[in-house]
Amino acid sequence: MQDSADIVIIGGGCIGVSVAYHLAKRGAGKVLLLERDEFLGQESTGKCAGGIRAQFSTEINTRLSLLSIDAFERWGEEIAEPLQYWQWGYCFLLTSDQLVASFKKSFEMWKRLGMDVEWWEPDEVERRLPYVNMDGVQGATFYARDGFGDPSDITQGYAKAARKHGAVIENNAEVTGIKLDANGREIVGVQTSQGDVACRKVVLCTGAWTRDVAGLVGIDVPVEPIRRQIIVTDKFDDIQDPFPMTVDLSTTLYFHRESGGILIGMSDHTETAGFDDSFNEDFGDRMLMTAMER
Repeated sequence: MQDSADIVIIGGGCIGVSVAYHLAKRGAGKVLLLERDEFLGQESTGKCAGGIRAQFSTEINTRLSLLSIDAFERWGEEIAEPLQYWQWGYCFLLTSDQLVASFKKSFEMWKRLGMDVEWWEPDEVERRLPYVNMDGVQGATFYARDGFGDPSDITQGYAKAARKHGAVIENNAEVTGIKLDANGREIVGVQTSQGDVACRKVVLCTGAWTRDVAGLVGIDVPVEPIRRQIIVTDKFDDIQDPFPMTVDLSTTLYFHRESGGILIGMSDHTETAGFDDSFNEDFGDRMLMTAMER
């Protein structure tokens, strides 16, 4: 492994390889990405639901997400690698006066930012989503440019493009320390399982592990990992394609097409912070019951 770089990126999920690509493309210097696992995208990236959306409640998140959508829409031209990307929209089901009021504020912001977002009254929801149980549904928002993509395609595509622009990607290279100068104010290198690398800049793309990695230089980043679960059904033809990523905010249930079946996800608000990635069978049963009810 090389012993120096201008910029070291820690973490080889979809964010890390995207950062590597964009820095290398801009000629930022010698870019080195370090991934501790055997393969890129093995952790959160490889286990996520793949949602891509601009419907956020804050303007900064919305603006950033619109830039991301722009990037995915020009993927074939810019990255020129395979990408399974379903731009079938996101639909948020609103089931309370509070949610309706909150989303109306967001709706105004989205419109101001130029988004062609739609507000559906209950009859329109029922017409567009005939498979949804309408109990309690007071309305919905829909944005056609939202959707979902294959996390592996995104990761591998950016990694290949980064290498084409000169970035170096090392697997099985766990960062064990970040070295500071004598004053403790500037980075001078990183320590890894494959040896030391001299560098002056480090980018943390470590997701749920960011608190631990930032702690190597005494910085507390308030990131806590919370387990989430998804279930993918067998082939399921009762719902016709295309149908949007659909989110029931009253229960946090969401679902979209996946490999001919349906991917189902939901948040467990009783979950405590930690790195437990085992499957909770009891909560899985709750997810399936909630999905059948909706």
